[in-house]
Amino acid sequence: MNRLEKRLLHLMLGVAEPIDERAQQAVGHVGLIAFLMLFSGGWLSWLISLFIPDAAHAYQILSVLLALCLLISAIYSVVALHHLGLTKRDVTRAEYVQLKRRYQRRYGISTGVTFVIVGLLLTLLAAEGPFALLSAWGSAAVFAIGINGFNFVYDLRHLKIVSDQN
Repeated sequence: MNRLEKRLLHLMLGVAEPIDERAQQAVGHVGLIAFLMLFSGGWLSWLISLFIPDAAHAYQILSVLLALCLLISAIYSVVALHHLGLTKRDVTRAEYVQLKRRYQRRYGISTGVTFVIVGLLLTLLAAEGPFALLSAWGSAAVFAIGINGFNFVYDLRHLKIVSDQN
C-alpha cells in the first residue's frame, strides 16, 4: 500500500496510530474478493438469464449485497483489531482466553444480526413457496456463519501466547 492509500485508510477508520501490515493485506484481499464477486455476479446473472429469465435480476442484486457485506465485514475487522488492542502479538494464556470469550460473544451477536438482515433480504428476493423461503434462510445462515467465522479466526490469529502465567 502506498502512502496515500494508507492515509485514506487512516482517515476512513479514524485511527491515529500506523495501520498494521496484516490488517492492510486483509482489507486488500477482502476488497479484491468483493470486486470479483461484483464482476462475477454480472456474468452469473447473465448465465442464469439464459436458463431462467426471471431469476437473473435477483442473483445480480444478491451478488452486490454479498460484496457490500464482505467490505463492511473487512472494515469492522480492522477497526476491532486496532481499537481493542488486538494487534499486539504477545499475550498470556489468561488474556487469550478472556479475549476469545469477548470475541465469541461479539461475533455471536454479529452472526445473528447478519443472519436476520441477509435472511430478510433473500426472503424479499425469493419466489413464493415454502421451499424458496427455506432456501433463502438456509443461505442466510451459511453466509452469516461463514463471514463472521472468517473474521473470528482472522482476528485471533494475530495473538501469540508467550506465557502460561496469570
